[in-house]
Amino acid sequence: MRRQILVRNLFKSVKEIQNIDDGYALQFHRSENLEDLIGIMADYIVFESLNSPQLTFAIVEEPPTKAFGLQVRGLEIDGHDVTSPSIPSDSAVPPLV
Repeated sequence: MRRQILVRNLFKSVKEIQNIDDGYALQFHRSENLEDLIGIMADYIVFESLNSPQLTFAIVEEPPTKAFGLQVRGLEIDGHDVTSPSIPSDSAVPPLV
């Protein structure tokens, strides 16, 4: 239940999901309240790292737009989609292709 709440809060601001080596990158809409967005990302990172210690996380600033992205790496790829079980299926963000 806690994971669902964290993920829903995180994905409210997601603009795009990109498939990257052994993980995914989330790009966020530029938030007027940047502190809230960073807090939501931090809550997600802490929860996921406690439950999936193999994952690594990087928050990346994109200089031209000053938007933020979150990279999640360390997912095990076994021929399936590399989306995390945490990505909600009912997310407004299109699935990875």
